[in-house]
Amino acid sequence: MLTEDERGSIEESHLNSTPGPTPRRRTTLNRRSVRTLLREGQSHLFEHWPPPGEHDDDKRRFSEQVEKFSERYPGGLAAYVRRAKTLQEYVGSNQRHKEFEGCTPSIAEGVILKYGSRKYVEYEEAGLKEFARVAFVLVAGGSAERLNRGNEIKLELPTESATGICFLELYIKSILAIQHSAKKRLAFKAAKIPFVIMSSDYTHSRIKKLLTTNDCFGMCPDQIYLLKQENTAPCLNRKTANLLLSSNDPYLIKTMPGGSGEVHAILFSSGLLQTWSITFHDSTAATPALLGASMLCDFDVNLLASARKGESPGAGIVQFSNKSGSRMVANIDCIHQVLSSMGHRHMDLNDFTTAHSPFPTGLDQMVLKPGPYLDELTNTQGRDMPTVLPLLEEGGYDVMLEAQ
Repeated sequence: MLTEDERGSIEESHLNSTPGPTPRRRTTLNRRSVRTLLREGQSHLFEHWPPPGEHDDDKRRFSEQVEKFSERYPGGLAAYVRRAKTLQEYVGSNQRHKEFEGCTPSIAEGVILKYGSRKYVEYEEAGLKEFARVAFVLVAGGSAERLNRGNEIKLELPTESATGICFLELYIKSILAIQHSAKKRLAFKAAKIPFVIMSSDYTHSRIKKLLTTNDCFGMCPDQIYLLKQENTAPCLNRKTANLLLSSNDPYLIKTMPGGSGEVHAILFSSGLLQTWSITFHDSTAATPALLGASMLCDFDVNLLASARKGESPGAGIVQFSNKSGSRMVANIDCIHQVLSSMGHRHMDLNDFTTAHSPFPTGLDQMVLKPGPYLDELTNTQGRDMPTVLPLLEEGGYDVMLEAQ
């Protein structure tokens, strides 16, 4: 750590590094950037800086990167670093679920559908009628590293060994089947359901190549929207939660894609939010019955879930209510641990009739109603980033910590 005098020296070297008649706006911009980072304990970012007059353009470039991120994250880079440190303290701590103190857990509203039942068919028919106003959204910015296929992307991996059909082909064939069924059975006039794929720097060119070399697997190219997620989230050190510099450029903070949540900002800028949005990760495919449940039950947000055994590890969907009457429904990781810490361990026992917990586990599939969803993103301009999803460094290799 640097002393106060050394910090002041660094700040002066930054502020005085622009010779000649530099506009005052840029000087103010540099001052704010440096002071913000020094105040948040990020002096290590400046330890390699040379005296005034050397690498001035690099110093300004660094400052502009800081300002650019601060403009898009609520509270700026200082709030990002503070939140990261707070989340780091929660990891592995007995107090990590303290934010739920004072809340009462309960079972969230939902619909249980058994495949092939009369009720399932009813919801499926209702969903098919809505496919004239649907866009499928696939979040596909990650690699297959967790599957020990680090040189590949998930979408090009085979779903099974008999045919070798890859995940992207499976999703496209599923959408085309729904599209054909809706058109044939319900006189669906709009024959093309938009398919939005959110990519990243790592996956964008490979997804594009996978589509072009396979003629989009039978889907019309003009109904596929490949939207790239930029590397905008600053990376943090796992042990200290300090910002990391790029290994290739000491005047550039290391960044990565902002996580799955950034799909909302990308959709907002795409102009495709006048329809139902069915978002799914690269592990599940959407069904008409899910959309039908959203429509018939008038759900603003609808999460697909599956049954889980009581007291088992993993996530579960639960509703929290506080004394003011406000409610929150969320898919909470380590749900049994959370309920136990709140004194409600008995709530996660298996039901006698279903042999499962009343708190199902959420799957990577969600339906968003167009009106409320668009209103929320319009209020935030699609820039609301309530979580920190940094790339953290440990033992010479990069790992992901998703803190929500």
